[in-house]
Amino acid sequence: FAPLLVLLSILLVFSASAAAVAQRKVASISSGWVKLPAAGATQAEAYLVIDNPTAYDLTLQKPSSDAAGVVEIRESGKAAALDFLTVAAYGGLEMTTKTAYLVLRDLKKPLTEGAMVPISVMTDSVMTDNRTAIAAAPRGDGRRR
Repeated sequence: FAPLLVLLSILLVFSASAAAVAQRKVASISSGWVKLPAAGATQAEAYLVIDNPTAYDLTLQKPSSDAAGVVEIRESGKAAALDFLTVAAYGGLEMTTKTAYLVLRDLKKPLTEGAMVPISVMTDSVMTDNRTAIAAAPRGDGRRR
């Protein structure tokens, strides 16, 4: 009876640990889009929605894209690129023309409506989150159609 009780206890602990790992929440980029640039332009703006359900602030840094030579984090109203962007714990960030956004410079080819634009962002935990943003013309309020 004792060995069976020990085995059941081990299984219970293992099951609880596995359930906790399965429910662990991670920060992620849930969606994104790229504003179509004017004809002949070599840069475009990208907007991401970042969800952070964790108990820790998330620092986004070093964005990149195979579609552009350089990707910069920008804050609305400021010309200089930011080194990082913080997403609050238990929160999120929706990039817009009035908050923060990404600038894709030195586009490698013209973007067309519906084009898939891969974007990666490093975080302070050295994790990379990847998202494919869709190129689209914006509505009047600067959001995707």
